[in-house]
Formats: sequence, structure tokens, C-alpha cells
Amino acid sequence: MSSFPGRNIYSIPTQFTSIPYLTEANYPKWKESIEIFLGCMNLDLALEKEEPPKPSDTSTESEITHHDAWVNSNRMCLKILKYVIPETMKGDMPDTENAKEFLIEIENQTKKVKKAETGSLLYKLTSASYNGQGNIREYIFGLIDVVSKLRGLGQNIEDEFVVFLVLNSLPPEFDLFRINYNIQKEKWTLNELVSQCVQEEERLNYNAHLVTSKQGLSKNKKRKQHIEKQAVSSIADSQPQYENQSKEKEAMKVIY
Repeated sequence: MSSFPGRNIYSIPTQFTSIPYLTEANYPKWKESIEIFLGCMNLDLALEKEEPPKPSDTSTESEITHHDAWVNSNRMCLKILKYVIPETMKGDMPDTENAKEFLIEIENQTKKVKKAETGSLLYKLTSASYNGQGNIREYIFGLIDVVSKLRGLGQNIEDEFVVFLVLNSLPPEFDLFRINYNIQKEKWTLNELVSQCVQEEERLNYNAHLVTSKQGLSKNKKRKQHIEKQAVSSIADSQPQYENQSKEKEAMKVIY
């Protein structure tokens, strides 16, 4: 059971609080709730019947009573309809004093919003791309959330299509992983997709870590070899100096 934010539900009939808040996805349910409420309150005449002719001097008492009842129904229906739609929708509504026309316009406005929302979500889904940053589990769940919203808007999107979109949105590092899936007969559920992608990302990260470690060891080995080579070269360069000093000492002994 839904209520309307910021409104005093104690000032209106209890049945009124059972009307769901209008969104682009729930118009049929919302309209049904409105019609049931107005019917229970005996206020739905203006939605069921066209406006009768205005009374004249020749009008019967029954005709006058019927017209007055329609005017009262129309007036209350308009007030209630305007009360239970979002503020953002009111600015786009035409200035009409006919409740039935106003209800039709609400439906038209809802369809426009629904169409725009659907287009935005479809673009987000089909243009998604995983760049390896962050967490692949969160990335896939984000796309699944988009799919859920699209299904709520009446779009029939199969799990197999979602699996296809996700796999094709992965970076080149997942090419072999993608090929292996395409050649197998079994089709993954969305939960299996998440699990398999997480495992593959962990495998790729582990392999990348091994490569980095080996490169680090190779660099350290080369650096050590370079240092040793420099040390040997330094010793070799200093050897003639030591030999000359020894010869000079021998010559001095002979002189003295």
C-alpha cells in the first residue's frame, strides 16, 4: 500500500491511500486504482458519461439533476486526478476542465516519459563497456539492474541476450573466454555469468601478477650482473697501477 509524500493521509478517505504513486511504469495499475476509488465514492459519472446538455427552461427535473451530478463528479474527479499525479507532470498538462480528457492526457504523458526512459536505458545497456577498472561483479550487476528496469517498462529482454551483451562488452583480455563460451552448447544463467566472469578476471589478474613478478626478477638479475661486471672492470683497471708500484719499489731496493 502506497502513500503520497508530504500529504496528510488523515484528511482524506482511507481508500485513497491504496492508490499507488504514479510512475512511468505503473499507469495501468494506477488507473485501475483510481477508477475503483472513484466508483466506491460514487464520483465516476464524469469518466463514464459525456457531459449532458446544460439545463434550459424546458429541461425536466431529472435532466437538471443528472447535469448537476455530472458537474459535481467532473469537478471532484479533476481535483483528485490533479492531487495524485507527480508535480513534474502537472506543468505539461493541458488546461482542460474535462476530467475524462485530463485522464487521457495523463496516459499520453506517461507514455512519453516511458518511451524516453526506455530509450535511455536501452542505450545504457547496449553501449556499456567494461574497461577493467573496478569490480566486474559490480559492473555486471549494474547491467542486470538496467535490464530489470527495462522489464518493468514492458521490454521483454531474455537472459541469453543479456549474457551476449555482457560478454561482448568485455575487453580483449577476455577474448579466449568469450570464444570458449560461444563454442559450448550450454547457456549460462545470469548468476552463472557473474560467477564465470569473476573467476576469469581472477585468473587473468593472477597471470598478470606472475608476469610482473618474473619481469621484476629478470630486472634484478640484470642489475646484479651489471654491478658485478662494473666491479670486475674496476679491479682490472686498477691492476696495472699496482704492478707499476711494485716495480718502482724493486728498483729502489737495487739503487740503495
